[in-house]
Amino acid sequence: MNKLSLNETNQSLLQLFNIVIEDTDTVVNSPRYDLQSGTVLSGHFSTKLANKVTEFALADTVNDSDLIKTFYKSWTDITDKTRLELYLDQVVHYMTTYGQLKPGFMYIPNEDFDVELPNAERAPVRVITTVTRDAAINRITEFLDSGIALEEATLTTLITLLRSLEYVFAGTFANKEANIYVARLTGTLPSAAEEFLRYVIFNVTESTLLIKNPATILALKESNYNYKHDLEAYIKQNDIVELAKVFNRFKPLFLAMKKDSTRSIINKIAKLSKTAHEPMVQSALNFVTSKEIAEGDMHWLTNATTFALLRSLNAIALASNNPTDMTYRVRNGKMFTKVSNVKYNDALLQKNTIALMNELKGRVDGTGKTVYIPENVDYALPTSEKSFVGNLPALTKFTGDTLNVGMFWKNSDGASDLDLSTVDINGGKVGWNSRYNAGGVTYSGDITNAPNGAAEYMRFAKGCGQHIVHLNVYTGEANSKYDLIVGNTSKKVSSKKVMDPKNLITTARKETRNMSSILGFVDATGDNVEFIATDFDGGVHTVSGDSDYSAITLKSLLFKNKHSLRLATILDTLGYTVVNTKEEDITVDLSVNNLNKDAILDLFK
Repeated sequence: MNKLSLNETNQSLLQLFNIVIEDTDTVVNSPRYDLQSGTVLSGHFSTKLANKVTEFALADTVNDSDLIKTFYKSWTDITDKTRLELYLDQVVHYMTTYGQLKPGFMYIPNEDFDVELPNAERAPVRVITTVTRDAAINRITEFLDSGIALEEATLTTLITLLRSLEYVFAGTFANKEANIYVARLTGTLPSAAEEFLRYVIFNVTESTLLIKNPATILALKESNYNYKHDLEAYIKQNDIVELAKVFNRFKPLFLAMKKDSTRSIINKIAKLSKTAHEPMVQSALNFVTSKEIAEGDMHWLTNATTFALLRSLNAIALASNNPTDMTYRVRNGKMFTKVSNVKYNDALLQKNTIALMNELKGRVDGTGKTVYIPENVDYALPTSEKSFVGNLPALTKFTGDTLNVGMFWKNSDGASDLDLSTVDINGGKVGWNSRYNAGGVTYSGDITNAPNGAAEYMRFAKGCGQHIVHLNVYTGEANSKYDLIVGNTSKKVSSKKVMDPKNLITTARKETRNMSSILGFVDATGDNVEFIATDFDGGVHTVSGDSDYSAITLKSLLFKNKHSLRLATILDTLGYTVVNTKEEDITVDLSVNNLNKDAILDLFK
């Protein structure tokens, strides 16, 4: 078995759960605070381990100096200049990066601007604790048993961690994709025909998604994988009729596996399917907005994962407010918006809500437990890890009088030139290839090369309206890494630094899935400025333009933000006490920088 070094194992544990395996050397048990990385180490750390962890945390975190690696160093640098002056600054910068007359340096206005970094403690603090090997294994297996849908990359990391910790794979997890990994590791074929197909596809494509798309079909056709071996083994173990039952539903996949060696087997399965076919039995949870949950359907609720129940409750919450447009995130991360003219039955929705809440309350009791959520943060209800933004549930809302929203990236993370822009509900744009200052929105300037890191921001003032915040990969890979940054800023345009590290609210490590992404959207029509983080791809575009966005898309996103269930609301319903100020009797601290992959999920055990 390939065993990861302790360092690599701890890196993954730290990134996922903010934990590391405790050290067996001489330990220092008192909490240790590292100002530079903004971390508190709590538990059994030796000096050597503590140094390694803080060094890694520093490299894995956007630090104070990173936050201010902007083109213009203060907002007045932008507001005090004419549009022509801003344009000339940008042209000179382009000449030193993309131009033919590269002088060996990169032009940045006011590069020697005196930026004072804070000496006091940073507001966001990341707490890292030590655990035993068994505790780490338990943390991982509980995550896999939570039933929440996981990103492929997260799933791969979790299985790799279990292997490195010498976990003995036995039985199955609630996560069906994880079971496919286990099947390959143990050489045990899944017994369900549908999961057998998933297993074959995984072995060919390294993806656990069971989908009939052109890419999967082509991969199956062109692969030299030994389909005959797996088909014969499955038939011997379970009977060919099981495959015939699902043949019609997955016919393109079966036919893609039809080679000279498998022709007779596939033909026999196809022939048997004429009498053995069984239509897919669908859970009552798939119809909670259109069909009443009857007494005979209650087993679907009993056997559903907690997050399937939460997902259904959220669907009802949206339907109850009669959406006219709906936005969806499909499997590849892209955004899909469509007009909705469905009329929902309020009485039916109310009855189904009661049934779902009764099942949920029978599982989760928060009585006597206090949860801290920061006053300026409103977490969305998580229904899938695939819809997280870093460790934040998608549609998490940040509030302030004036907000900075931006990103930090390095060339080494896959892209040298990332571009930030925003488009309002009327199509007006602020960004790198448009205006830098308009209607209460100000752009910090375009940096086109980031060998030592670079940051770009949008400053949103109260009353600036409603906007979509967009990221383009201009030069780089489609899967480039970057950090989303959200922070408060002064109400008045200041000559001080663009982003004061003391006003940082959060950073979230993300990865682009395409050349264009939507970071989130802003609603500044009320008493405050709200930024709502999302995780949508915007399609394949090198340059964003006004035509990329429509009023219908922003309208649907704002509707979803307004009417989706919020974490605090559900926790209160389940008996938890939710507070916005830190008290001594806090059971769970959901400070933004303390979040990890299972912090919120643990509340629903």
